[in-house]
Amino acid sequence: MKNQAITKRSPSQNSKSAIRLTLISLFQKAPKPLTVVEIRKQLLKMGIVRNKTTIYRQIDNLLRHKIITKLDLSTRAIHYEISNQPHHHHLICLGCQKIQTIKSIPLETSIIKLNSRLHHGFKITKHQVEFYGWCKNCR
Repeated sequence: MKNQAITKRSPSQNSKSAIRLTLISLFQKAPKPLTVVEIRKQLLKMGIVRNKTTIYRQIDNLLRHKIITKLDLSTRAIHYEISNQPHHHHLICLGCQKIQTIKSIPLETSIIKLNSRLHHGFKITKHQVEFYGWCKNCR
């Protein structure tokens, strides 16, 4: 009996692992970056009730382990997305703040060409390009 108590995880540890795995799954399935409000709504739809503090703690953990990335898209809220995605950019509506993910091969090709033309020993190692405008519903 004593050994079982040692090897058995506490309910709070199981709960933390479960919410962490659920969040990872949400990010993997999300077609766009998510805010904490959107994450909380998704969890509620799944019957999982967690306060914002718990969600923020788990997000911090996922950020520390580089499982998700924090995006500052100059919108009203911070967004997060899974880290292991291929490189991409975002379309952001100035009206409703809707975000769409896009992949742009021609843009990436232009950045590679730009990098080869730079002088003074400067080498581009990363970039962030976001496009702001009006979605079909807000025009």
